[in-house]
Amino acid sequence: NISKKKIKNVLIILNKRKNIGAQKWGIFKKFYEKFALNNLNYNLVFKCHPSENFSEINALLQKYKVVKSDINLDDFDLVVSHWSTFIYQVALLRKPLILINPKNKFNYDKWRLSHFPLIVDTPEKLVNTISLIERKKIDINRILSDFLDISLGPDRHISLKILESVLIKKNQAKHKKNVI
Repeated sequence: NISKKKIKNVLIILNKRKNIGAQKWGIFKKFYEKFALNNLNYNLVFKCHPSENFSEINALLQKYKVVKSDINLDDFDLVVSHWSTFIYQVALLRKPLILINPKNKFNYDKWRLSHFPLIVDTPEKLVNTISLIERKKIDINRILSDFLDISLGPDRHISLKILESVLIKKNQAKHKKNVI
């Protein structure tokens, strides 16, 4: 699914600050800002969490394009994130995906993601990994397929239905809290 063109449009999926805390969220923010500052050839778009306050995130990342609305993954050549349920959708669509773990400060076992082979800990390694993907030195389709098999099992359609039902229930519960 990866064309031979250079990676240009990069979607960065942000986690909810409340989930990891503002200080830890800031560590990821600094990582992405350092990457952006030293790599002006990429068009970066930050996707804030659906339940996040868009105005606050937009103010924190005011130098960059920030979106909250639905996006079309076809508009992007690469997705970068830390942990998010959205990465499973990215993997299912065979969109190149790189996970970020600044200076290896975070335990990805907690999110059952430590088996993902493309976790980078510095902006320089992110640039190098992007280059390897562009030059087809990394078999991204195999990596994503293995990731889905390990994460969701070989009968992933069943796992996806379970994941979807959990997400829908969480979303409905949250909306009930907001209505009352």
